[in-house]
Amino acid sequence: MSASLIHVNELCLFANRKRILDDISFHLYPGEWVSVIGPNGAGKSTLLKAILRLMPYQCGEVFLNGKNLLANSLVELSRQIAYVPQSPVADVPFTVSEFVMTGRFAHQSRWRGPCRADRKIVEAVIELAGVQHLRMRRLSELSGGERQNVFIAAALAQETDILFLDEPTAFLDPGQKRRMQISIERLHRETGKTIVSVTHDVNAAAHGPTRVLGLRGGRLVFDGPGSGLMDEEVLESVFETTFSLAVHPETGKTYAMPEVLC
Repeated sequence: MSASLIHVNELCLFANRKRILDDISFHLYPGEWVSVIGPNGAGKSTLLKAILRLMPYQCGEVFLNGKNLLANSLVELSRQIAYVPQSPVADVPFTVSEFVMTGRFAHQSRWRGPCRADRKIVEAVIELAGVQHLRMRRLSELSGGERQNVFIAAALAQETDILFLDEPTAFLDPGQKRRMQISIERLHRETGKTIVSVTHDVNAAAHGPTRVLGLRGGRLVFDGPGSGLMDEEVLESVFETTFSLAVHPETGKTYAMPEVLC
């Protein structure tokens, strides 16, 4: 197996005297698409922010391409990991093209503006993200799904090997969620990027990504393929609630639904 891109080793993080992450260890390998699942408050978003140095951790280590995370400058980090937050701001006074160009910041000299190569990359990722028809629109004029795709385009403009997506389908309607899931699947297939996506959607996690990490109470309680997630005991160990499983009559895939307590 190839060397890991990210190695998280016995990571712990406290906030307001509360342990948010508790002794978490795992490797992230090139080309993987890893989905992070778990109930509210499990530490999913915090895990991404810890690796991005947006939240300081108190014990353990994180290695990025074999180098201790804390030894990387923020510019070095932004050239290796791109991040799309859970609730992207909508009132940025930029057009789509202008905003996507901000993804080139880590590659630009502080003394000059965008060059021809920057503009070429921006045009390419706008096409890849499927927002070419929105180039001159302002972010404030876009729907939630359109805006999320624009933020993904800006992340792609960073030209990193790793992409972090924090609940990319949050606040989207069912149709928008499905289109976003298809977009991420296509992105992973066409670019080969290593993707880590946080989600509450158990079924999407089981049937899209190559691997799933399940968190509960700040601890890693599941690490395996999506197919291994479709097990009643595994799901209960992650979410502390019971699930019913059903097989789709056409696709043959297994889907999970939380049981309703009467």
